Amino acid sequence: MKRKENLLLYNSKIINTYLKFIRRNYDYINIKELLHCAKMESYQVEDPGHWFSQEQINRFHEKLKKLTGNREIARDAGRYSASPDVIGVMKQYVLGLVGPSKAYTRLGKAASNFTKASTFNTRDLGPNKIELVVTLNDGVREEAFQCENRLGYIEAVSKVFNYKLPAIEHPECIFKGGAKCRYIVSWQESPVTFWKKVRNYTALAFAVILLALSLISPFFTLTTMTPLFLGSLILLSWYAVTTEIKTLNSAVNTLKDTSEKLAEQGKINFNYTLMINEIGETLSRFSDMDSLVNRVIEILEKRLDFDRGMILLANRYKTRLVFHSAFGYSGEEIKFLMETVFHLNDPDSKGIFVVSFKKQTPFLINDIHEIEGYLSPWSLDCLKKLGTKSFICCPIIYGKESLGILAVDNIKTKRPLVQSDINLLMGIAPQIGISMQNAMLRDAKAKQYKAILQILTANMEAHEISTLLPNKDSHHLKESNKKNWN
Repeated sequence: MKRKENLLLYNSKIINTYLKFIRRNYDYINIKELLHCAKMESYQVEDPGHWFSQEQINRFHEKLKKLTGNREIARDAGRYSASPDVIGVMKQYVLGLVGPSKAYTRLGKAASNFTKASTFNTRDLGPNKIELVVTLNDGVREEAFQCENRLGYIEAVSKVFNYKLPAIEHPECIFKGGAKCRYIVSWQESPVTFWKKVRNYTALAFAVILLALSLISPFFTLTTMTPLFLGSLILLSWYAVTTEIKTLNSAVNTLKDTSEKLAEQGKINFNYTLMINEIGETLSRFSDMDSLVNRVIEILEKRLDFDRGMILLANRYKTRLVFHSAFGYSGEEIKFLMETVFHLNDPDSKGIFVVSFKKQTPFLINDIHEIEGYLSPWSLDCLKKLGTKSFICCPIIYGKESLGILAVDNIKTKRPLVQSDINLLMGIAPQIGISMQNAMLRDAKAKQYKAILQILTANMEAHEISTLLPNKDSHHLKESNKKNWN
């Protein structure tokens, strides 16, 4: 008997929508790696008849949330289901003839094509209002992000018809102790739709009135009422068209803003990709640690959107963190950092760098005053001397071993640091760790080869000397050589 979390409950079309959203907004994400982490195959996602388990869905969402740093990724992906990229242009046109009321009413039936985990029931509460109730089937245990995803899909229905996002009340939720998820959805007609209806109904009313008047007074109807009614109708049509143009202009402006944001995000993604490639190239070109770290810092300065950054590395005995390289700091600040010692062998140390190194946990601090009570006077004094007000630090790890700390901050741009910044650095830090570990291995091999070469050279010289010495001395020298090898 299959465990409940391994039952196939969710159609591949859900994940397919996610992937289209990712390709549109997060093109730097490695889809293959994401699917592998979720134990999914690309051919399964492309198959509309394939279904995934709760465990696979959970793994997919958890990995995606880490990669994007977007806590609302499930709701955003749900909203994206209204885009022509997902439903197709022709289907969107056909849906536009139906109207949101019927679309919401049919939502329960449509949901069965996407999930076997729950049942959807809808009830009309008015012309522009419905109640949607979602009840989990026996033995199914969903996660909170799936409720958010449903909210995104509910909002997407209105977006299909170019309406404003609906008002959604959520008085009962499974993830807040409720027996079911209950949504009260209400929406407003767009101004364009309203004025077009006014125009159409007015035209119909005018036609009936003119027909009736023509039977009573044809001349008066033709010379007076007809021009008056036509003028009123033209005025209504003009206002409806003007409203539509304003709406379209607003949509164009919104699209322009979105395009600019996407372009900016694309630039960030491009820099991120180049940075990873450059760090990878650095891995293969440098064999000594100092040159490697200096080169990595140059890449970070060029590609990252931070004012300052530095790398601290643990010494050989893992007793101290030592400053190695930085960008954005003044000469005096670098001198101060080089003279500063961060003790790793002090069990009472509360410094953020030390804690991050030991616990292998990143930290984002947007205001150092918020953590003054947790820091030692010495740590607080160091931050103030450097002019630090907010910063991010994350451990540089190879395998399960901490090698150092990568820290960045902003003091000029004043841009607030966010979760996605941590995710970015946590994606870079392992690459730096790999580069460092390879440099250390190459350095160790070089020293080993050098030692072997010295021993071989010494033995060759000893052999040459032994041929010139008497047998007794030669035997003594051979015994000495054996000790060297041993």
